Amino acid sequence: MITVKRLAKTPLPSIPLQLMAEAVLGPDYELSVVICGDKLSRQLNRAWRGKDKPANVLSFPLAKRLGEIFINARRVKLEAEKLQQTTRARYRHLFIHGLLHLKGLNHGSRMDKQEQQLLVQWRNEKYYHRTRHRHSGDSRSRR
Repeated sequence: MITVKRLAKTPLPSIPLQLMAEAVLGPDYELSVVICGDKLSRQLNRAWRGKDKPANVLSFPLAKRLGEIFINARRVKLEAEKLQQTTRARYRHLFIHGLLHLKGLNHGSRMDKQEQQLLVQWRNEKYYHRTRHRHSGDSRSRR
């Protein structure tokens, strides 16, 4: 289950967070996603990583099936402009990155490969609809 808390005033684009999290972490993972700004991101980055600057995404595993992801809305906007992406694409990329850290992966070729595979998989809008339809059909067939 995912809970989303928006501390930043910018809108969160429509992204299938629950489906993405289940695909990476499994259906029993409890995830909190916080959309924050530079101030909180910088405080957390300084406290936990010793880096005195705002991060774009931070992941915190809290227990075996419990974690938090903080996504910095300001960094998303700035990076999207710099990379000539939509903010939706940048949120999606950072969310996937955070999920992989919660899965236990660290920066490197293995994480990069999985990240790229997931980005390609979730970039396709048709995939969202196929996945949603299949899941809703599955739940109806169990009744």
